[in-house]
Amino acid sequence: MTPQAERNKQLRIAAGQGNVDAVVQLLRRGASPLAYSPKHGMTSLHIATVGLHTDIVRNILRSYPGACTCRDKKIGATALHIAVERQKDTATTTSHVTTTIQAQQRQEQQEQQQQPSFATTLQIVDMFVQTDPRVVHMTRRDNGSTALHLACWQGNTVLAIKLLEAGSNIHARRFDGVTPLWLASCHGHWRTAKILLDHAALEETSTTAITECRRLHRANFQGKTPLYAAVANTTREHQMTASYLIQHICRNTVPTTNAFDPVTLLWQRTNPEHNAWAPIHVACREGNTPVVRALLECLPQHQRVNSNTETNNNYNRDHYHNNQQNLVNVRDALGWTPLMLACCNGWVPIVQLLLHWGARLDVTNEQGQTAIHLAVEFLDVLYVLLRYHEGLAILKSTSI
Repeated sequence: MTPQAERNKQLRIAAGQGNVDAVVQLLRRGASPLAYSPKHGMTSLHIATVGLHTDIVRNILRSYPGACTCRDKKIGATALHIAVERQKDTATTTSHVTTTIQAQQRQEQQEQQQQPSFATTLQIVDMFVQTDPRVVHMTRRDNGSTALHLACWQGNTVLAIKLLEAGSNIHARRFDGVTPLWLASCHGHWRTAKILLDHAALEETSTTAITECRRLHRANFQGKTPLYAAVANTTREHQMTASYLIQHICRNTVPTTNAFDPVTLLWQRTNPEHNAWAPIHVACREGNTPVVRALLECLPQHQRVNSNTETNNNYNRDHYHNNQQNLVNVRDALGWTPLMLACCNGWVPIVQLLLHWGARLDVTNEQGQTAIHLAVEFLDVLYVLLRYHEGLAILKSTSI
């Protein structure tokens, strides 16, 4: 081992031990913080970040600012990625004793800031951002994640705000097409999702609101939107996340005859190899009644056709009714409608909602089954279906 390699090794050891004096002396003697460890592929800056040794991070960045953008050899992560990823979300372990959103956000921030490790992490992230603001745009080589992706995955709102203020791209996509909003929605981090939606609203103008909304709610490469990811779970956090997403879509995309209709986002389906499901399909499968109700209530707001004359009022009513029927009875790749999924899983409240909004009982899937066929194991669901006049007729005309 050469003398230079020995100094680099001693620097990594001192950085891991938190020995500030040894690090300073080794840097003066020419030790390079850009040298990788042959064992785990990290530099001395990565090692100091893992140990949350703030003074060592400061001295290394002061001597070698370029170390901030240096990736490790294993997964291609910068020290900023490591600092953000190691900070877990503390809000998910708190009890739901507060009643208002503002109070819950204050409680989360106070609990995070009370942790010494979080305050140290925040200080280290500040150093990285101030040393080289470009670091927030750097991605990991293994999956393409930025630091904002990791903050949203952890549900860390404070770090997400800091990264957004530093210029992190809210529309950045990983190699699988996942955005920061998608990760926050998938894990039910509604506070982080709300931060992202509010930040996007600040950047929107009246002419770019539709375009920005489409980019923000972009699906991954499987065709799953952030809303789809949120409604796949029935926890309180996921339901609140879905509610914010639906409100943002409906608020920022005002439908006209020539403009983008938000229902195309609310009912966007996955790729055919993933059953071509819309969010309402997965919500009906999981029994997510609040989300199903919220999606259906968007129909009267965004499926009416504007009319200034009385001559085409009948046409407008028929057009609205047909559109609503098509959306409520949207079929997946195997011909299953939301009503079929709700009946198959025995969700009576969802069945009642869908029937109220025009779900049809005579639609069949590719196996020739109707919703009544799929409800035979649930007598309470079957009773609801047979109360409708066409239900008994379908039952008499087909064999179960």
